[in-house]
Amino acid sequence: MGTVTIFNNTSDKIYVRVTADGESGGNESFALIESGDSEYWSRSDYQVVFVLRNDTGATEVFTVIPGNNYTVG
Repeated sequence: MGTVTIFNNTSDKIYVRVTADGESGGNESFALIESGDSEYWSRSDYQVVFVLRNDTGATEVFTVIPGNNYTVG
């Protein structure tokens, strides 16, 4: 199992949800990440990330691989 780390490089907060497909388990609720902060999730398989950006109101969806870091913004 590895971690998926999401860093918020926007000017405002973001809300992030990481799926827990396969045998990953874990929380699938949206997490608030303040500007300049990061959060991580323990996962064992490829997952899908949903991001709601507070600065633009846009949503982003992308696939993540455990053991990697991802930046929004």
